[in-house]
Amino acid sequence: MGLYVLALGIVSVGVLLTYLGLNRIAITRRRLSTWIRVEGTVIGLVARYPSSRGPLYAPTYRYAVLGTEHTTTADTAASPPDYAVGDAIRLVVNPAKTGESVVIDRNTALESCGLLALGLGAAWLGLLLGWLRATGRAG
Repeated sequence: MGLYVLALGIVSVGVLLTYLGLNRIAITRRRLSTWIRVEGTVIGLVARYPSSRGPLYAPTYRYAVLGTEHTTTADTAASPPDYAVGDAIRLVVNPAKTGESVVIDRNTALESCGLLALGLGAAWLGLLLGWLRATGRAG
């Protein structure tokens, strides 16, 4: 019985991660097709401390849309930093709220596809454990 519960828990986590990965992919595709593509300039790096392993660096960038300049800090961060001050940065901007932007780089796809792959792998593992238990091949 315990292995069934474990298998169900792993499948549940896998399904959740798969959903989150697919949702992020869909949101990114929608933004790429409906939002305005803009190039900005990195004007600084903000250090964030999510763990004791050290800081992650999020780029602060400036961009202009329809004659209005905006400055914001990305939601994602990396260590070492993905950008240096002065680098160009690719963005998509919400045409309804030009102050809302999202960085589009290789990490965008990696994070979404990584969640999807992790979710599918966990769901598969949970199903395998359940099958092994059901067929008597696991204790």
